Amino acid sequence: MTPDCPNKKLLQQAVNGGLASGLSDSSLDELIADAERDAAAMGRQPQETMQDLVHAQVLCALRQLVHDDGALFDCPIEEHASYDARKLHEVCVNHRLANHLEAALLPPLRIDEPLFVDLEFNREGVDFKQIKINGEDHTVRPDIIIHNRKTGSQKRNVLVVECTKQGTPPRDIEGDQQKLRAFMEDTRYEYWFGLQVIYGRDGVCGELFFKSDNRIQSVELSVSPHQ
Repeated sequence: MTPDCPNKKLLQQAVNGGLASGLSDSSLDELIADAERDAAAMGRQPQETMQDLVHAQVLCALRQLVHDDGALFDCPIEEHASYDARKLHEVCVNHRLANHLEAALLPPLRIDEPLFVDLEFNREGVDFKQIKINGEDHTVRPDIIIHNRKTGSQKRNVLVVECTKQGTPPRDIEGDQQKLRAFMEDTRYEYWFGLQVIYGRDGVCGELFFKSDNRIQSVELSVSPHQ
């Protein structure tokens, strides 16, 4: 049975109302009005509605991953296998997650230009991607990003994703969270959302990071095969 997903039309209205700086004033006003009416019907504010629905669409993608590709989580990887062997297995799962995120998020997030889902995209223009963590520059290559592949004032960075497996040391999980926050705070990137995903034999868990009240907040995620 295919997992259910929420109303994508409402998500499009809410995202456009909150983030579509490239739209004309009249179009933006119409979309904001639609989002406000829908939000009022749900007893929420438009921005909160957008965050809630992005959360729901991400959960939809994770459920689809577990439903369609859960067998990949059980592929045996030797404890002492080379880094390349372990990374290849992780990239295979990431590829499937990217497909599900594309199906769940791109249709409602397409505003006035195409968005793209890319794996291990390590460039910012002609330069390597760098972020500051604790005041130090780090060259990084995020696992998955959703963006418009543009730079400068034309860039639109929607979602950055870091993935790992269950059993990863806590310091590495915290390091991924620091990277996500840095991608959202750094004025060179300013991603709207960050997503941490942890693959396990019993499903997927993690956190969705979002901006609210001028700070980054997060909500925990958990999807099991029985949901």
